[in-house]
Amino acid sequence: MLNIATSIGQELLVSKKVPRSDLAAQWASLDASGRIDAFSDWLQTSENQRSLFVFDDIDGFKPEEALLLAIPEGPGNLLCSSRDPNILRNLGRLGEAVSLSPMAPNETVQLMENILAMDTSLPLEQRPSCEELSAISGAIYGHPLAACRAVIYICDKISPTAIDSPAKEFLDILRGSEWKWRRNFLDFRPRFGRSIMDTFEASLDRMEPSKKVYAEWVLTFAAFVSPSAVNRAFVDFRPFFQQDRPWLAQLIEDLPDFELFSESKIALMEGLSELEKTSLWCRSLTSSSSLGSPPIHPLWLECICHRVGPAGRLSSLRQIRLLCEVSIARHEMVELFERFKINALNVATKFGVEPAELNLSERAEKWLSAKK
Repeated sequence: MLNIATSIGQELLVSKKVPRSDLAAQWASLDASGRIDAFSDWLQTSENQRSLFVFDDIDGFKPEEALLLAIPEGPGNLLCSSRDPNILRNLGRLGEAVSLSPMAPNETVQLMENILAMDTSLPLEQRPSCEELSAISGAIYGHPLAACRAVIYICDKISPTAIDSPAKEFLDILRGSEWKWRRNFLDFRPRFGRSIMDTFEASLDRMEPSKKVYAEWVLTFAAFVSPSAVNRAFVDFRPFFQQDRPWLAQLIEDLPDFELFSESKIALMEGLSELEKTSLWCRSLTSSSSLGSPPIHPLWLECICHRVGPAGRLSSLRQIRLLCEVSIARHEMVELFERFKINALNVATKFGVEPAELNLSERAEKWLSAKK
């Protein structure tokens, strides 16, 4: 707000009937708070009732009190952008919420073609075909940011050393088990702009600190149990956290996240609430199916798998394996937990984790055998 007020400057005081000869001196005498007040007063003048005030990315204002103060009451038309689908309700403002729908596959391809059209370095024989761009769009699940970064990554990083098609090499990176290559793409920053991982981290940083641990924990385990590598479908991960586990304390030594699992329903509730505010989780309003489109974009699931690092991945996978084996042995939602286990093992393969690394401890094996 101060930046906006300063950019307009002394003209904000004209509506206060200040003589023009005194505008500069009076403006110079105002401190930061006074200049913001002058801007707010100016917005409520009659001349601004037909104005359009555009407030992009209002979630960036922290703390919440600053956000409420930053949104002006005065202008007749106020257009705000937010990742929080409930921002209008929470602000208590009259208005209309408009949601942006995901890009269609042909729109994603067109976006990449537009970027390619501006590139002058890529040799003609290396330019991706429409079919290759369509395959890339599918591999990134149509994410606009990933589409933009993919084209520049292909042009700047892959093409100089590519023997075959750079686009094909890029697709092999996305689909392969060499996770360090995928991480290299996620960390790629064009000359102007942020990387995909930068954007992901920015979303996490906007969460309420006391709830962020829940969001990151839920996101991590969802990344392993939800996606299916076989049919690219996604299993509803919520039952994994909602399962009653009265026996949990007996396996405390094999569960590094015991404290979170012991309050997993609260963690799920608080975690999803924070994830929704940043659009990392989008609830479906039309389907209650447990198998379908991902409520968390696969790009973000990939990011969190990289973010937790090798040790974090191994720890999470071992706990998932143990909890799934127990539920299966106890005949609790066997089909669903078999699916969770298979999905986790497939993700493990994509990150080079060997099945032997996920073997249960001798203590857990003995406990599990006694329950069968």
